[in-house]
Formats: sequence, structure tokens, C-alpha cells
Amino acid sequence: MNRLQEQKTKRSDYKLIIKNSTSKIKQSYSMKTGHIIIGSVVSAGLIWAGSKLLSKKKVGDTLDTKINVNIHSIDLKGLTLRLDITLINPTEGTLTIKQPYIKVLFDSKEVGTTQLEATKIVIDAYQPKQMPPIYLTIPATGLFTLGDGLLKVLLKGQTAQITTKIRTSIYLGVGFKNVEITKTQNLKR
Repeated sequence: MNRLQEQKTKRSDYKLIIKNSTSKIKQSYSMKTGHIIIGSVVSAGLIWAGSKLLSKKKVGDTLDTKINVNIHSIDLKGLTLRLDITLINPTEGTLTIKQPYIKVLFDSKEVGTTQLEATKIVIDAYQPKQMPPIYLTIPATGLFTLGDGLLKVLLKGQTAQITTKIRTSIYLGVGFKNVEITKTQNLKR
């Protein structure tokens, strides 16, 4: 009788071992499936994020500007220039840039610059963004240090070639890309 009970016990132990093994296999299989699903979702997210960053970089390369520099006034205080700047986004993505820093040059000499500001400007897709007019005053003493070139040209009613450099930073999603745009224009009184 003892032997018979031992055999029954062994059979039930084998059944228990087989049952535990199959449940572990099922658990292992379901864990592997879960890891595969999680890995696939993470991979798809990384691919999507990478493509968005690349498209932002392409968008950042296409910022365009229109700059119009006019004489606002000439008086004893000096020369005041009015800068009308339009930032143009010719792409399907929205651009976020920092307030541009503007430098005006005459005959390769710096005439004046704007103040640095930490404000952000958002330019919608396929839209121009007209900035408020910027007034740049060159004091009378500054006009004389440039030599008689700019003042003489303007007082004679001739045209002066003015170069405007715009520096800004475009937000690309993970950081900023610095951009410099240079435009040359004739200035006449």
C-alpha cells in the first residue's frame, strides 16, 4: 500500500510540475509579448520625434526677411533711422525666434545697433510677421566719427549704401540655431 501511495504522490507531483511549467511558459510568453509591444511603441515614438526635429531644422533654414531703412529725421540731435522689418516664414511649420539683434553699417563701419531683448516671436506657417518700427538714432558726434562720408552724402541728397545685419536664434525643438541675415540697401534723403 505504501508503494501505491508513493506512485500516486509521484504522479501528482509530476502533474504539478508540468502544470507549473506550462504556467511559467505562458507567463514568459506574455512578458516577451509585452516587451515587444513596449519596444515597438518606444521605437515608433523616437522615429516620430526624430522626423519632427529634422523638419524643424529644414524650417529654420528658410527664414526670410524684408528690411526697409528710411531716414526718419536729421536734426541737431543727430540722424534717426526708421527700420521696418518683416520676418517671413515660407514653410508649413511654425517658427519661434528670439527678438532679432540688428546692426546697421555704412562703408563697413558700424553706425548703430538695437538693444538686446529676450522676447520670443512666433511666425505662423506661410505668414509674414511685421515687427514694430525700430528707431535707431545716431548722435551728431557719431556722424562725425564716421568721417564726413555719410553726413556729406545725405546732405548733398545723394544715395548712401547701408548694410543691415540681423542676428536671431530660431527654436528647433531641442535648442536654438543662430542665424545671420545681411541685406544692403540704398538710403536717400
